[in-house]
Amino acid sequence: MAIFSQGKRQEAVVVRDRYDRDEFEAAAKAYQPLADLLQSAQTPDSSVFIEDMFLTFFKPVTTIAEDDELSLSAQARRTLLVEIVQTQEYYEVKEQVPPYDRPTAAIATVDVCKAVIASLDKAIVRLLFQLHEAEAATAEYLHQAEALEYVAGKMSSEEAQRLYIEAQHLREQARREELAALALAEQFEQSSEQIEDTVRRNARIALEQAEEKIEQIQNAVRVFTLGLPEDQLYGVTMQNNAQDKLALARQVMSTRKLKLIAELAGRMINTALYKQRSKVYHDPDEIVGVTNGNDLGKLLSSEMFKLGDEYLEMIFYQQYLERGLLNWDMIGHEKQARGPIVLGVDSTGSMAAYMDGSWDEDEDESEPQSGEPRYSKEVWSKALMFALLTIARKQNRDFAIVHFGGFQKQIRTFRFLKGKATAQELVEASLHFYNSNHTTFTYVVEQTLKLTEESAFRHADFILVTDGIGDIADLTFERYQRVRKDRDMHSYGIYLPDANDRRGEQVLARLVDAQVSVLDLDKDDKALDLLFSNI
Repeated sequence: MAIFSQGKRQEAVVVRDRYDRDEFEAAAKAYQPLADLLQSAQTPDSSVFIEDMFLTFFKPVTTIAEDDELSLSAQARRTLLVEIVQTQEYYEVKEQVPPYDRPTAAIATVDVCKAVIASLDKAIVRLLFQLHEAEAATAEYLHQAEALEYVAGKMSSEEAQRLYIEAQHLREQARREELAALALAEQFEQSSEQIEDTVRRNARIALEQAEEKIEQIQNAVRVFTLGLPEDQLYGVTMQNNAQDKLALARQVMSTRKLKLIAELAGRMINTALYKQRSKVYHDPDEIVGVTNGNDLGKLLSSEMFKLGDEYLEMIFYQQYLERGLLNWDMIGHEKQARGPIVLGVDSTGSMAAYMDGSWDEDEDESEPQSGEPRYSKEVWSKALMFALLTIARKQNRDFAIVHFGGFQKQIRTFRFLKGKATAQELVEASLHFYNSNHTTFTYVVEQTLKLTEESAFRHADFILVTDGIGDIADLTFERYQRVRKDRDMHSYGIYLPDANDRRGEQVLARLVDAQVSVLDLDKDDKALDLLFSNI
């Protein structure tokens, strides 16, 4: 450690400005765990350490002050900070935190600082506390001495002499406190190797946990905002709405159903986007005649002979400029506007079960009890909603999810024009569940027909996800068949049956052009390929 002197030394290890301090204060107000951590600080300068840690994540480039610029207690904190930021785990978390992203930096800070502060034994905490107190006392005595000397300079010689003597006593007391601080700093230095090892070990564990949490939160926010750029989420940049982002993340991560939906939807969205990118849209490739132009790719071979003659070559260039060369006249198949995508989701009680028919008694808890997460049929179907909605937004199509049960009143429709939805609309659509004890397709089909007929465009897609043996009224079925033909509607069925009862496949087959039965939600490739390759 650097030798302590009476010169003023800074307490902050990370170089900062007023903007950085304001951002830290804003983060503490927006993120309650950070505020709680500051409130429970064990030593007077723990808050400074927490702020330093926050800024290492928040700022794209971190400048750490040298020892000779810092007070003794700040030098001790610098030792701890350097041990953390030099680990590989820190760099991995740092890569996950976007520059100036207040919420994500706050999350990482809380996890790491909690672990580091908890790793310090009581003797070290007491030593740091005493070191801080000794430095504070030194500074206070020096301040008082300087004040007395200033007053003495304006008084008569006799009174001034008395104040100078008193100021000298204060300076002696400051020197004693300074020596005490140096002794405490030496004690910390002697234990630094053991302290550094403990801090580094605990920080690595905390950083790994923070990285996993940040990935989950970022995925949850990305899913429930449909991956929109930040300036489209709330009308202004997310930087100005960090509290909204944290509120959304907390809501998703604290509700087990939403958390599981976000996890599964992230995978489905990636699959959907890959399938969409893999589609090949052919350029015009059917020859219907000959026309004039200057497209060298469609040039008749006879025109190329002009380039072999000096006189005709000049004519070739003239005709090129005048768009008078002979070109093949070709046509292709252009993309047409398409009707809505309608997802009908069975909302009967059995959809809350796993594929093996078992139930989770703790389904309302935010975390599963142990092991890998399991997804119910309800969670799977609602994760599918996000993937299809992503396609709808990409194709600029209207999207609707229709929750249905067994009765006429058990129909709830969420409509998203042009595939655009707010985060809270998606949360509400994800949480809605009737828990009905009967399945009928009559009302979901009627609602789908209504949405299809209201659209100005043909070629709608209807996806029906169910695990039950449903029925449909004859009149509704007849109208459904007629509208499907008249408006070129395509329909697909995803059947999630109990492994021991697959009678519903035949009923569903009457309603759709193609269907897939999924017996294991971890093996849903065929179902996703059917949908994402055709919609």
